[in-house]
Amino acid sequence: MEAGRGREGGHGPAPDEKKPSPSPKSTRDWTLVEKLRVLLEAHALRATPEALSSFLRKEGVTLEQLEEWRRAAGEALSPEGRKRSAKPSAEAKRIRQLEAELHRKEKALAEAAALLVLKKKVQALWGDEDDSTDERSEK
Repeated sequence: MEAGRGREGGHGPAPDEKKPSPSPKSTRDWTLVEKLRVLLEAHALRATPEALSSFLRKEGVTLEQLEEWRRAAGEALSPEGRKRSAKPSAEAKRIRQLEAELHRKEKALAEAAALLVLKKKVQALWGDEDDSTDERSEK
């Protein structure tokens, strides 16, 4: 080993050299919160193009990506964007279907109950004619 070197055979980085940081995850994998954080920080640096460029390089974001995110955020926050994003979810659609089915079945049940009441009233007024007609047909 050479004097002054803290490694064997001269292989590997010197102790004072920076190790390359692991590559950050792709910006496609970023969450909305991460994108919003970059948008806000970039907005604060917009007055100084050099600082903005340095920040974007550090974050691994291109200016085109930043503009795309800014455009998407603006559309989502606009009144038209909020209306578009208010599309009913599959769960909401299912709830509406179940409510419609329940309403239909409640109507059918009310109709069946009304028919039973009418049948009882007819039997009370005219008696049990079904029994007497059975006797006549059997003779």
